Amino acid sequence: MDQKIKFTTDRVRKTTLKKYFSNPDLAPSRNLVNCQRVIRTDDIQQINQHSYHQTCFEMLGVKENHILFGNKKTNFWDMGDGPCGPNTEIYFDFHPKKNLLKNIEELDNKRFIEICNIVFPEFYHKGEEYLPLAEKCVDTGAGLERIAMVLQGKKNTFEIDL
Repeated sequence: MDQKIKFTTDRVRKTTLKKYFSNPDLAPSRNLVNCQRVIRTDDIQQINQHSYHQTCFEMLGVKENHILFGNKKTNFWDMGDGPCGPNTEIYFDFHPKKNLLKNIEELDNKRFIEICNIVFPEFYHKGEEYLPLAEKCVDTGAGLERIAMVLQGKKNTFEIDL
């Protein structure tokens, strides 16, 4: 859980990661992130049928200097007995022109707000034990009020139009 992520090389960033799902031995690392421009043509007939469907878009990865690494204390979701596991959080920066943070402990201030938490439950916490789950999954929680606050340019969730 405390392992570092090895970031992709330029060679990997310029290509799709799809081939690594079917053949993980080809990947330069088990943990990859990329940013890729995409032109979808297999469903081009659906353009203009939905307000969200795009053919040309960019799939984003995260820049290395925007990722702060944590440990079991800071990046492990555990609420006592029940499913638990490593997690990652997405924060909104109210002052993006300020210097980037150096460590995860600096997040606990009014400059940032967590808008999404992604948990990867792979254990069942039972008493003092952490038993492996037979089926692992992804549990995503995004705070509607917090996302609305950011989109509406408010300073707290009590000012939003919900």
